[in-house]
Amino acid sequence: FGKKEIPSQMKSLKTVISILTTADLKAVYKSIQSLTVSIDLKETMRTLLLDTVRMAGTSPCVMFLKEMIETEQLTATEALMPIATLAHNLKTPTVELIDQIFELIKSPVVTGNPILKAHAHLVFATIIRKACLT
Repeated sequence: FGKKEIPSQMKSLKTVISILTTADLKAVYKSIQSLTVSIDLKETMRTLLLDTVRMAGTSPCVMFLKEMIETEQLTATEALMPIATLAHNLKTPTVELIDQIFELIKSPVVTGNPILKAHAHLVFATIIRKACLT
């Protein structure tokens, strides 16, 4: 029974995260960073938040992750997952959001890392293809 409860809780958390604005997401992230708990627990909470934000895929979530990547608050390894799964998780690829994703792809953080750059180019092409077909 316990194993089925966790995915259900994650789905509920994703639903809550999906209605937050970028400012709200930043506030939640800062509140996690300022908690006085063990480093391991804080890192677990941070990872859970980032993974849930990535899965939510709303425009504010994408903008939050974009800023985290551009300001190097994520390591290259941590940045790979949001970039690689962006085409799958993105809910509404608006023109404005596609422009912002293109800006992320052109950022020095992404272009300076060959792995991030390659994944970002493939994901961007997939997003453009999907946007054109719908």
